[in-house]
Amino acid sequence: MSVEIKRLITQIVKGSTQPIAQSLFMAQVIEIQDETCTVKIDEFVIPEVRLRATIADKKNKIIAKPKKDSFVLIGSLSGDYTEMAVLVSDEIEKLEYEQDGLKVLMDSTDGKVSIQNDNVSLFELFQDLKALILALKVTTPSGPSTNLLPGSINALNQFETKFKQLLK
Repeated sequence: MSVEIKRLITQIVKGSTQPIAQSLFMAQVIEIQDETCTVKIDEFVIPEVRLRATIADKKNKIIAKPKKDSFVLIGSLSGDYTEMAVLVSDEIEKLEYEQDGLKVLMDSTDGKVSIQNDNVSLFELFQDLKALILALKVTTPSGPSTNLLPGSINALNQFETKFKQLLK
């Protein structure tokens, strides 16, 4: 297969106008940029391979960022290897989804998730919940309550530690 790849790339470099028979390749990811990556097929390096096929609407997207050194299936969008895109990844490091103000990020590099919209994030919501519980006062026969009991404060701090381990 590497002989065929070399032949096809040589045709491209020489400006051949003949159609290329094969337009799908297995490649190894050697670097990840924002919405592109650099891959290697045998010893041939191909920069700026798109992580999503279209660049028309940057607000709404889903991007599966492959893990460095993993393998991906890439394909030509134009048939001439100038518009390459990742079609499938064997290992994904980050998954980004954006649609009409909703943003979801799953990131295996730190093991955390971010969920937010244009107004609030899930992390902020949990921070606000903790602050609300800490400030909560209730009426008792002796008047308004003053502070939470130490066991409740400890449980609340454990809750905060756990959501900070999960959420960005």
